Formats: sequence, C-alpha cells, structure tokens
Amino acid sequence: MAESARKIQEHLIRLGYLKGEPDGNIGPLTLSAFEKLLAQLPKPAAKRQIKVVRFKQTSSSTTSKVTIEGSNFQGFILEPAGPSTATANLDRRIPTGTYKIAPYTSAKYHNVFVLTNDQVSYDRRILIHSGNSPKDTLGCLLTGLSHAEDWVSNSVLALNQLRKIIKDGGGPDNFELVISEDFQ
Repeated sequence: MAESARKIQEHLIRLGYLKGEPDGNIGPLTLSAFEKLLAQLPKPAAKRQIKVVRFKQTSSSTTSKVTIEGSNFQGFILEPAGPSTATANLDRRIPTGTYKIAPYTSAKYHNVFVLTNDQVSYDRRILIHSGNSPKDTLGCLLTGLSHAEDWVSNSVLALNQLRKIIKDGGGPDNFELVISEDFQ
C-alpha cells in the first residue's frame, strides 16, 4: 500500500499539486492535493432538456409544444386527456415533472423511448412513439410537427428527428424530458 501511495504522491508532485518528497503516507497534505486535482477534472455535462409544455386540453387529449435544448427542433406532443396519473392502464396523461429517457423496443414498438422517474415506474410503459389521434396514445406521448384539435401530424417524421437529435447528442442518457403546464 505504501508503494501505491508513493506513486500517487509522485504524480501529485509532478502535476504541481503536492510539494516535497513522496513518503508513502497518505496524510492531510496528500489528501488536500488529491482534492485539488479532483476539483480540476471536468464535470459531467448537464443533461440536455426536451421541454414539453402542455398548452391545450380537451375531453379527449392534451397537446404540448416540444423544444429540445441545443437544437432547432420544434414540434408537438399529443397525449391522453387528464387528469394526470402515475397509475398504469388508465390511458391518462402522466404527471408533470422530469423524466429519464431510455431506448425501448417491443413486438409492437420498434426503436422508441420509454420514460420513467420516481413517480412513474418503468412498468407504466410511458412511450414516446408515432401516432396521430387520442386512440393511438394508449397512455403514451405521440410526436408531431404540426397539430390540430385532438391531432398531431407528421408523427413518423417528428419521431425520426427526435431519434437523430438524441443519437447525435450522445444517446438517451444525455437527455431528460421535462413536462410542465401552461394551459391557455
């Protein structure tokens, strides 16, 4: 162990974080030098946000505007009508909040995304997928590039753009989806 400590001290001295001769003892000066080195290391980048702002609700659906930080993407999401719930199998919209994004594939849905957080479990299977009307939502979020009442259009194209932005941005682990409300 003393030899490992000595090598660490040699590196800290060479990098200018520690003065003196390596003695193989990890004491307060070595710990302080190591903490200074750690403070200089790059911090992980903050996750890019996919912002979903709900602006319209009807008895059949909820419509949101979508923007993605660091891109010029502007689209829409159609999801079930309210009230919001974390309970599965109710075909209702999910609660506002911040969600992790993960890839998801099943027999029915290929290369889509699933959303989770502390309130909404993976078992709820909130997916981001293509579709146009409330009958397509099944409790999920449908992408679109334009919208009308209870409808989003160009859904497949919007989903493909979202996939590309997420892929080019380093993958789903580098993104989070934030749902808020600003009903008109």
